[in-house]
Amino acid sequence: MNFTDYSDHFKIKNFIACISHRDHDYKYISNIGAFVSNLSLDKKNLVIPNQTHSNNVLNINKSGLYEDIDGLISNNKKLILSIRVADCIPLFVYCCKTKYFGLIHSGWRGTKNKIVSNTINKMKLLGSDPKKIKVVIGPSINQCCFEVDLDVSTIFSKDYSKNRNNSKYMLDIKKIVYDELTESDIPYQNIFLDNDCTYCTPSKYFSYRREGEIAGRMIAIAGWSPS
Repeated sequence: MNFTDYSDHFKIKNFIACISHRDHDYKYISNIGAFVSNLSLDKKNLVIPNQTHSNNVLNINKSGLYEDIDGLISNNKKLILSIRVADCIPLFVYCCKTKYFGLIHSGWRGTKNKIVSNTINKMKLLGSDPKKIKVVIGPSINQCCFEVDLDVSTIFSKDYSKNRNNSKYMLDIKKIVYDELTESDIPYQNIFLDNDCTYCTPSKYFSYRREGEIAGRMIAIAGWSPS
């Protein structure tokens, strides 16, 4: 079981933040428990959202399946949060002040609708200090491979796009999210950016843009080990 471990970025004892590679497909919910169990976590504590590219963020207090949710936050150390991705950004967050942690699924639609800001604002309402929030921007499709039409490109500032030809643009969604975090007063030194491109790395990641409907999914996990 191969995965990338970001836990060291947070420097919080027993806090786990990681994302799987493509050696296993987690598109189907029935496969997720095995990944969690291999991390010595209890699959009964899993939180699994049905992601719809929304900007909906929910404060979670119990395990289970949640409909129409793309952002999860909690301060319940028993829970294991999860999201599934295959080009969209998996965003890991943790507040050292309130102990709230979270996972965000941010594709271009969620990014357009400010799911990242929604999450940070919700954490602020729960007492979090942005300067105490640490973030990991996980692997996703990079500007080198994220071709969009003009109508999508013009949703965002022109600073985030490069013109490929008259009707196609290359969009830098990671930079949009990074800037949104810093504009939310999260210090740049608290943000770790994984520069891996899911499209460019077929041996390591699934990519919806590259593989289409048959693409599998990586699973991102955030939670606490029991010891």
